[in-house]
Amino acid sequence: MKHLGNNVFISVVALTLAAFIFGAAYADDAKTVMGTVNADNQIVAADGTVFEVADTDIGHQVLDLVGQTVKVTGTIEELEKTKIITITEYQIVQ
Repeated sequence: MKHLGNNVFISVVALTLAAFIFGAAYADDAKTVMGTVNADNQIVAADGTVFEVADTDIGHQVLDLVGQTVKVTGTIEELEKTKIITITEYQIVQ
């Protein structure tokens, strides 16, 4: 099981790097998602959609908010049915 976690982490890092390289091309594709941050480095939307959080400074800030509801904006990539969001801004929802 831990091996699977490493593969997901490596995939997230690779997609984050690609997002930085090609970020300008995706700037117009920003989406906003609201959901709860969980202990598995994910945001879970009200409809059950799970978003892995890309490995960025702002992503780490959001991941520190485990158990809280957040509204995040960023680009969403899909890799083998896994949705990964590279967060550009966020708000804590009260």
